[in-house]
Amino acid sequence: MGRVLGLDGGGTKTVVGVADETGRVVMLQGGAGLDPVADAGWEKRLGDFVAGLGSVDAAVLGLPYFSEVPAISARQTAVALGLLGPRAQVVNDVAVAFEGALGGAEGVLVLAGTGSMAWARGPRGTVRSGGF
Repeated sequence: MGRVLGLDGGGTKTVVGVADETGRVVMLQGGAGLDPVADAGWEKRLGDFVAGLGSVDAAVLGLPYFSEVPAISARQTAVALGLLGPRAQVVNDVAVAFEGALGGAEGVLVLAGTGSMAWARGPRGTVRSGGF
């Protein structure tokens, strides 16, 4: 696999990075949040974040409200696929924070930012509390 894009788009801020095949981060930038409830401009801003990055072989976009409100989740998926094609996967932004904090291990993350949520993974699977 070549270049991989990772995007953590919360309600307040967004960080996007691209890593090469060795895992070295070759691009990192930040900007305003991607809150689809509070900001009608989130789609354009998401497009601006990924414009000019060049080709990527895979992308994971952590977006607020994903998997919480079906209509919002469907729109987020459609926008991501429209921008990046089938190599894009959309997940909840707290799932991205969980993976970043625990690196695949079991544990609990309590996130209090623009919104709040607890996310945990253990031998019986993943559970979350809070959110929209």
